[in-house]
Amino acid sequence: MEGLKALLDWIKGKLSAPLARSIVASVLILSFGSTLIHTFNGYDWQYVFLSVWFLSLATLALLACLLVAWKNRRILNRASKFVAIPTMIILAAICGPMAWINSQFAYNPLGIFAQRRWHHVATMNTSRRWTWRLRAASNTPLKFEVRVDSSCDGVHIVEFYPVAHGGVSPSWFESGFQLPKSRMWEIDDFRQPAEVEFILVLNDDYADANHCIAHELRT
Repeated sequence: MEGLKALLDWIKGKLSAPLARSIVASVLILSFGSTLIHTFNGYDWQYVFLSVWFLSLATLALLACLLVAWKNRRILNRASKFVAIPTMIILAAICGPMAWINSQFAYNPLGIFAQRRWHHVATMNTSRRWTWRLRAASNTPLKFEVRVDSSCDGVHIVEFYPVAHGGVSPSWFESGFQLPKSRMWEIDDFRQPAEVEFILVLNDDYADANHCIAHELRT
């Protein structure tokens, strides 16, 4: 809290008044917004600042501050022009793309960020390959099951298997009955910064996994 107060005092003392007011208001809004995200979504603080909600709010706040700077460009002092504005442009250029990337994942109460949709990987050899990623959102080791089911007639699962990414490799094994319409894997010791990519291969080149294949996480 002392650090935030010192930052706000520096902004009010060094930057031109219109820009300083907009930045201070944005910082207070982001502080309040991050607290809401932490409280209601249950994210760890490091994931609060990486969440699509916070990054989107930060991008909008930065763009609003840049608009204020543009409207008051004739009265801005040197610190506003050569320190604050370039910094905000860089931060907006970082937060915007990160918000879009993180919007592809949804938080699961198990403590996992799961990709919202299957991602189609078209290669010269086959167009039937799809991927789906999971990211650990907690340092606590998790054990859970991943199940996929086909709901389309004639669309069968040829392959479904995980590939590890990140600095920690969880353990896994196939569980249950592996059927043409259904596959299941059990994942153990899944914790930060582990990331698992599931590879799905279907028997039909024209089948859409986002329409035909449902994925489920359960303990």
